[in-house]
Formats: sequence, C-alpha cells, structure tokens
Amino acid sequence: MAQLDAAPADPATTGDSDERYTCVMWLGAGAGDLVQAAEQSVIPLSPRDVVRRIKRTLSLLRTVTDEAPVVEILLQPDAVQLPVDSWNGADDGDDLPILLGVEWATALRCAPLAAEREEQRQDGIKSRWAGRHNDTVVFLDDEHAQGYAGYGALMADVSAARAVVRAGPDGRDRLVQAALRLGYPVVLWDRQAAGQVQPAHFDPLQPKEAVDGLPWRVRDYRAQACVNPAAHPVCPAVVFEAADRPLPPVLSLTGLSEFSELPDPSAPSDSEEASRR
Repeated sequence: MAQLDAAPADPATTGDSDERYTCVMWLGAGAGDLVQAAEQSVIPLSPRDVVRRIKRTLSLLRTVTDEAPVVEILLQPDAVQLPVDSWNGADDGDDLPILLGVEWATALRCAPLAAEREEQRQDGIKSRWAGRHNDTVVFLDDEHAQGYAGYGALMADVSAARAVVRAGPDGRDRLVQAALRLGYPVVLWDRQAAGQVQPAHFDPLQPKEAVDGLPWRVRDYRAQACVNPAAHPVCPAVVFEAADRPLPPVLSLTGLSEFSELPDPSAPSDSEEASRR
C-alpha cells in the first residue's frame, strides 16, 4: 500500500510541472497488520518517483512471496479523482512506459473520515462486504445527483456491495463521495467521461462478475486500452475496500525524519523488474 498526501508547494521546485506527494509504503498479506516498508523518506516525491518507489518495494516483496499483488493507493477522500493509475515511472524518452495501473492491479482506498462518519463507513463496509458475492450493482446516473435520490438508491439495498457511477462530471464526484461515506466497499466510475455514460459503458469490466477479480479486470482493460484506445474508451477508477484489509495507523509524516538519510528515491535502483506474476 502506498499512502499518499499532497505535499505543500516548494518554492525550490518552481517551474516543475510535477506535483509532489508524501509517500509512505506499507506491506501486508491477507488480514494481517500492515508494517512499514524498509525504505521510507520524508522527501516529497513526483508521480514518477512514487511509481519507482512502488516498483522497488514490490521487487523486495517478490523475494518473500510469489503471490500476485494488488497495489493499494490510500488517498484522502477528496483526492480519489487523482489519476494515479496513469502515472508513469519511466524516464523521458524511454521506449517503454511504466504505467502504474498497467504494470500492476491497482485499487484506491479511502483514508479515514471524521470519527463518527468513519465508524458508520466501516460498519457499512463490513456488512456490505459480506454480501459481495451476490450480483447486485447500484447504478448511479445524473438523476441521482439531485436531492436525496443518490442517498435513497444507495440505501435501498443494505446488502449491496457495488456501486457504479455513470453520472457526468457535474454529479459524478458527489455520487462517488456518497457511496464512500455510506460504506460501499466497491465503487467504480469513469474518471474522464464527458457526460453521463450509456448503460453498457462498463460492460467490458464486468462489474457484476466476481468482486475479487475486479482489480485485475481493470488492469487488463487498461493494458488493452494502450493497444487500441478508440475501442477502449473507459478511463476506470475503482475503490476497493476489502473488509479484512486493515488501514495503516494514523501516521505523522514528520515522524519519518529518522529515514531522512536514506538514498534519494530517484537514485538508480530501479533495474529490478516487478511483474504481475
């Protein structure tokens, strides 16, 4: 898991087109507690260096397990629209990119809300996750962004685990946020759709099929979109909150100062190749 937070602008990087993010890497298997990865740094990273940090961490993880990882990106609730899956870890001019959402199955996770709301959200995640094997999907369109319509649709079936947001930009984020707050463990939307999408828009991702395979289906689709973008117009984003997957403890990034002497994340240690298998 990569825990990301936007870093304050640094006057020393004025003119740099890249935003910077504090990045804390966590390792975990199954339902066990997360532990910090060995390599940490207080230096804010560019998107490119975030991908490289993830790549190095997965290379180390590969030495202890053959299990294909799902890379979890932990973001603040208001940052889930960040296009992390398209971040490229390759150098400018490289023949091959290192696209985060193509190299690995990648899913978003939501950092905790305020106390009472987070308790409600976690209760929802636990109860809805238990029903994830049914094929119920709540589809949210532009009409659901009006009044309490989205709330009503999301609350109509207390066992539903999946929400697919088909609304256009005006209501999309509101509906995504509503699904997150109400404890939907699986939320899927098209980050770049110019308007409300057609009912068949998400069919290639098979949102009614096995939930556990969704991050891999999304990864496969992103790879196919590199081959033929016109035939693969969806720009999918997916929040995937398995109830048995822990969140890291609350962590002040200033507490990482003990790691400040580690090598710069852009140093050449990226020759390891992390693959899906």
